[in-house]
Amino acid sequence: LSPRKVIEKKYINDCNRIIGYYSGIIFQNQLKITTQMPNIIEIYTNNEKSKVREVTIGNQRVILRRARTEINSENASVLSFLELMNDITPASLDEEQRERIVEYIYANNITRKDILDYANVFPDKVMRNLIESEAIFFVA
Repeated sequence: LSPRKVIEKKYINDCNRIIGYYSGIIFQNQLKITTQMPNIIEIYTNNEKSKVREVTIGNQRVILRRARTEINSENASVLSFLELMNDITPASLDEEQRERIVEYIYANNITRKDILDYANVFPDKVMRNLIESEAIFFVA
């Protein structure tokens, strides 16, 4: 078995039920915000009891983080977006990176209500970065 498939099944998508999402550099790479390839994959998942833990699956190191709130198919894209806003530095974003973020907002139909529903489980930095990056103007 490929380590990636095991990671997906155990921590991201269990029998067509979303239980986690990628975060950090790997998520930024998936959105093409960065070209960096991470050595360690970061995942927020419902299947983790400790706040943060590192495991090795095959030859892949994975940082597992306990979900800030219950993750499901309805909120995974919003939570991963808010996590992205927690990770980025808005001043360092160029125009193309901002466009990628806007594309993600539109592709996942992220609304202000979605953001407000989960804003209380994220640090204040997320809302500040959302405004400074100007991504808030593209949220429906």
